[in-house]
Formats: sequence, C-alpha cells, structure tokens
Amino acid sequence: MWIKRICRAASGAALPPVLAAAGLLLAGPCRAEPLPELHVSTTADRKIDFCLPCSVSGDRFVQVSLQHMTDPAKRTDLWRLTRAFDVERRGDSGFADRLGEEIVRPGEWECAIRLSEEGRRTEDDMGGFHGYELLTEVKAEVDGKRLDLSRSDRCIGRVLLFEQRSVMYLHGTDRPRAKHLKRYRIIAKGIELLQRIEWLADTRVETARMPMLPIVRSQRNGRQITDRLSMEGDPEEYDVSRTDRNLKVGGDGVERVKIWGRESGVTAEVTVRYEPELPGRRFFCSMYSPNYNKLYFDFCSPRDVKKGEKWKIRTTYILDIIR
Repeated sequence: MWIKRICRAASGAALPPVLAAAGLLLAGPCRAEPLPELHVSTTADRKIDFCLPCSVSGDRFVQVSLQHMTDPAKRTDLWRLTRAFDVERRGDSGFADRLGEEIVRPGEWECAIRLSEEGRRTEDDMGGFHGYELLTEVKAEVDGKRLDLSRSDRCIGRVLLFEQRSVMYLHGTDRPRAKHLKRYRIIAKGIELLQRIEWLADTRVETARMPMLPIVRSQRNGRQITDRLSMEGDPEEYDVSRTDRNLKVGGDGVERVKIWGRESGVTAEVTVRYEPELPGRRFFCSMYSPNYNKLYFDFCSPRDVKKGEKWKIRTTYILDIIR
C-alpha cells in the first residue's frame, strides 16, 4: 500500500480525531519526513480541484476534480470524481493545462449499480454519473482545517479529507434502495476511497461496478495517451491502443491493474479490496469507445441482496506522469 504510516506521538497522544475517524490510516512506525504538499482549490459549491505532483521533472502535476453534480430530473445531487488533466505550475499557485484536453474523461469513477425489479432490468444504473443519488451530508478539510465548500479559495496542505453520505434510488423512481458513504483521503501520492453500501430493501442486483476509471486512449487530435495494460497475476502486457470490440482484456478476481502510455508517460494504477468477497468478482477493460479505455471492477455476479446487507469497497488510484 502507498499510504504513509502514522504513529502516536511520543507523548502517547492519540491521532487527531478527524484522521482517526476517517478509518483510512495504517498504524505503524513514525514517518521520518512529512508528506509532500498538495495544492487544493475550491469553486463555490461547484468543485474541489487538487493537484498531485508527478514523477517527471519540472512543475508537472495531475489535476483532478471532485465536482458537485445536480440534476432534479435525474434525482441527482452529489459530489464525485471527474476529469484529470496534465498541468504545469505557473507562478506561485496557478496551473495551466498542457494538452488542451483531459487525460481522464468525466465518466463515472466510483459507483454504478444496475438493479432489476419484478424480473426486469432497469433502463440504466443508479449512482454517480447515472443519477438517482441524493446527498444527505458532505464535509471536507485540509490538514484538520474545515473547508467551506460555499466559498472559492486556494490552499496548500498535505492531506485532503472529503466525506459524502447519500441515498441511492431505484432508477426512474423515488424508491430508496441503498445508503452510500464515500470517504476520500487524498495525498500527493494519490487517492484512497472507502465506499460503504447499506441495502435498504431486498433487491436484485444485476451488476455492481465499483470502482471504474475512464482513462483516455487517444485525444481528439490523435495524441496517444494510453496503449498498454497489465493485470495482477498475469505476466502478459496487453495492447489497448485502439478501439476493439472483440479483444477481451480482463480476468476473474483481479484486484490491481496498471495502464500507461509509452509515449505520453501517463500512468494509472487502480487497486481494490472488497468486503465481503462475493462470487463473480471480475475486472475488464472496455475498449468499445473510440477515445477511452474504461477500467471496470465488478463487485459480484448477479445476486439477490437482503435488507441490511453491507458492502465495503476500498480503492486506491495512483495517477502519474513519468516522462
């Protein structure tokens, strides 16, 4: 795991309450050096942008957005990860897009669940980009200081914590089906996301995709962003440089995937852990779209879930540019 280990102070004092409550820190030896800095900016009630430093030399960063999405027609009011850019620092706090187009698309990263009702699959998924998810609580802080999401501001810190609670509804209805917690811990190295699903009714789940990553294959000007993929436990390196409906890239029980571009230097690694571990856990890379490779992790095969059943999904996203 890339998460930095944090210990109790020599005096025996406990971890700061908000960090302990996040439940995402690992106990262990004291860290010798502070975490690298993270650049954070807020746009009033619309989004949080954060910039992750890259391995490539110079003032290069990957900028990612947590955006507030609302659409009453789709019963949508939530924050979600969306878009990533290759940016360069200009001056003390400004960042400029180097390529003129994102390197990760605005599609869903975190959660998309398809249900069926009375033997019929719903027309679309519930959750995130697909809608039918309504916010009940949101909070954020940087290094223990609360972020006022109603204001536009900039700051530099080492740990961004963000938490959202919401309810997901059967697609096309006002019938609640699950409580959804998303808790993010973001440091310079990357993003850790904890999701918890608590089912509010007996339900038939057809697909449960958590997490995903819609990373760009090639940009509109033809620039190649990703073309190679590897999976945990598989020695083969797969060519994902082109649209191909016939090529099957995936595997059962795969929990770590890396995708990268040999020329662009863009790399992404996604790791997932599930509780409980249910039958049908599977990864696949969708190459249907002409311009992105979408990574999908299936939580389970089709199954009936019971009211009160709880799922937990831990995901790490490491986004980098190595040259």
